[in-house]
Amino acid sequence: MDNLQSYIWPKAILDADFAIKLGRLRKYKIIENILPNYVGNLLIHEYVYKNEILTPKDTKDQIDSLIYDKRAEIVNEEKLAKLGAVFLTLYQDIIEKLRKSKKTREHGSHWGEIVSIAFAQTANIPYFLSDETDQQSFINEHFTSPTQVIRIENLVQTIKKQGGKRKDALLIWTIAGYSKERFKNRGHFFI
Repeated sequence: MDNLQSYIWPKAILDADFAIKLGRLRKYKIIENILPNYVGNLLIHEYVYKNEILTPKDTKDQIDSLIYDKRAEIVNEEKLAKLGAVFLTLYQDIIEKLRKSKKTREHGSHWGEIVSIAFAQTANIPYFLSDETDQQSFINEHFTSPTQVIRIENLVQTIKKQGGKRKDALLIWTIAGYSKERFKNRGHFFI
């Protein structure tokens, strides 16, 4: 994907929780119409796409639309294998390290996060769109040059800093389950 526009997050991998929260409303296509204003190359790990982003259907439909328009792409270990055996080995080693740390099994809890973080680390993807509160500390604990976690709160702050619409920021904030009062009371948000 060659984008001429300058983006806040030029390349990012999407986690299921972030996508599901933003894709909840049929009327507002946040993933399809707002997120691409800030993310240049949106990647979704194949495991997350096939196994975790199942409902709401509108979330998957928005991602499919972005894929069709070549504004997003599905990634997997085959993509890394094309770069060379060393990339695939590194990816598999990172998965094993994170699997042990999370005390999970393949396709168990947190599996989508594990394969997405492993892909990001292996392919040098600088941003991970996830709304897990402890995700950044988990990444920092395991890597010296960590991928930065972008939470929904970061997206809302960025919309404000970039002169985006207040209604978009408030919509994203409330869809994510945060209170309007907290939105209004935060000094760094729209007042």
